[in-house]
This record gives sequence, structure tokens and C-alpha cells, in this order.
Amino acid sequence: MPTDETNNLSQHLDHARYGDQQLNPDEQNAYLGSFKERVYFIMTVAQLNQDNYLQEWQAAFKQQPTATLLINGNLPIDQLTPFLNLAKHTNFPIQLKTDARYHTAPENVALALVNLTTAVSKPAQSILSLRQQSPEPAAPAQPKLSWWQKLFKGK
Repeated sequence: MPTDETNNLSQHLDHARYGDQQLNPDEQNAYLGSFKERVYFIMTVAQLNQDNYLQEWQAAFKQQPTATLLINGNLPIDQLTPFLNLAKHTNFPIQLKTDARYHTAPENVALALVNLTTAVSKPAQSILSLRQQSPEPAAPAQPKLSWWQKLFKGK
């Protein structure tokens, strides 16, 4: 019959052998160490290779000023430099994730805008969603009519 002492010893050995236990490790690996519930926007490696999306990221920084930008540091630095410069220029917090568990296949996450402490209200969106949001065309300004023009406008 196992005693508390042997139980503690086995827990200690398991911790030494396997490391800290994680909640949803596959999800954390997919979102650069964050939970899916804490992610505002993501950009995949394929999107990073297609276009730079700097304007969209700048808009995302303005929408979520308390967030942090997580960057997959296993990608080539020349691809990440524009985003690092943008974050530096806007004084936005970043974390560079360089663990081997963060992969660089086209479907993997290259950049993620996250809240490090709490869940967000919307599910994670692609940064492409900010590009698709086109501003509504403004209605043409009506010229201001004088009282004389207003009087005869009905006729």
C-alpha cells in the first residue's frame, strides 16, 4: 500500500522526468505559449510569406493597447524585422518565442496578439479579418443651404 512519502517521491520523480504539467499543451504550442481564449489576432507563416500586413497589425495594436505581441522566433529574422520595428516604433510590448516546439510550417502561427492574463470576448481571428473590414463610404456632404434656398427648395 503506497504511503504519502512514496507518493510524494513518485510525484517528484515524474516532475523531474517530464517537467511541469501543462493544461492543453497542444493548444499552447499552437498559439505560441498562450491559450486560444486569450488570443485576439493571429497570422500564420503562410500569410507572413504572402504579404507584410503592417497596416493591419498597427490597427490591431490600436484596438488592443493592453495586449502583447507574441512572435515565433524560429522564423528568419528578415521576415520578422518589419514587425519588430513596428512594435518598437509604437512602443508595443512583444515576446519572442524561440522554443523548438514552435514550428515554422505554413499552417503554424507566426504572430499572435494576446492578452497574457485574461480571456478575451471574441474568438481568435486571422489578421486578414482587419484587411477585409473596409470603411463604409461616407455620405457626400450636403451643401448648407441658405434660408432663401430652403424656402424655394420645395418648389
